[in-house]
Amino acid sequence: MQHDGELGLFGLGTKRATPHSLSSVWGESIRAWNTGYTGAGVNVCLIEASLPTPDLLNYIALASYRFNHELSWPHTAQMASLIASTSSSLPGIAPDSAVHLANWMDGSAFGQPFYTSYDWCVGTVASVWNWSYGPLDTGVSLSEPAPSSQYLDQLSTQSPFPTIVASAGNAGNGAYVANQLYNGVVVGGSVDAPQATPNGFNDCTWYTPTTTRSDHRFWSDETSFGGFSFGSASVNPLSPNGDWELPHLVAPAVSLARTCMLLTNGNPPTDSTTGGTSAATALTSGVAAQLHQVNSTLKSWPEATRA
Repeated sequence: MQHDGELGLFGLGTKRATPHSLSSVWGESIRAWNTGYTGAGVNVCLIEASLPTPDLLNYIALASYRFNHELSWPHTAQMASLIASTSSSLPGIAPDSAVHLANWMDGSAFGQPFYTSYDWCVGTVASVWNWSYGPLDTGVSLSEPAPSSQYLDQLSTQSPFPTIVASAGNAGNGAYVANQLYNGVVVGGSVDAPQATPNGFNDCTWYTPTTTRSDHRFWSDETSFGGFSFGSASVNPLSPNGDWELPHLVAPAVSLARTCMLLTNGNPPTDSTTGGTSAATALTSGVAAQLHQVNSTLKSWPEATRA
């Protein structure tokens, strides 16, 4: 599969000689912030493990959540920020969308089965579902769809007929794409920002930006940190006719600013970036929310939204 283009609203083919400002590295070429659409009237279901603590939810107003059990794990807030942050300086792609958090951690040791959050999303009547995780099914070969991918595919064909956006995974170039959906949108990662090096999973600081920038390159950095291999998964799953190409599209995945750790005075810390195919997925979900605002018929027409 070729990985030489990005989703159009993320700046397809635009070349720039200078790097993005490191104070706001969401990227000047991401045009989705300038469409005039904000996701107003659109419900987004964010499928995540936990409800963030209040200090992580600056500029994020959740419309609802499944369990009132807070954990200081920033992933949820990062994705919510990219979709719907109301910050004037770092807005989300769809800041006026209503985000419903389908969290499965309920205070017990392991929480509820993660796939029960899929069922909860149905009740929110959300037209966009964001799944920024790889399959959590254990012992499943990624050469073929995991049961969770098959279940998401089934749910997309039932009311409310959501557009399901899922991540390709960060296993690195050469690894099987994690989520393998027929009926959803699987999102890989590209680099359209200052180059970055992994510095671990400390709070929200996955990457440290530098001043070297590369335009529209497939994210294939396989530098390892703590046993993790970075880079967008890219290998197609096995299929009888060899005709299944994933990911369906790519979006920016490196050095994306977010507001999940904004201080009380409104100033973000200097390392306020996130990334990975999780972030690329959230950006794409925000664009889907914009599309559903433009044409409400698309809310129950995932095939047309994907097209």
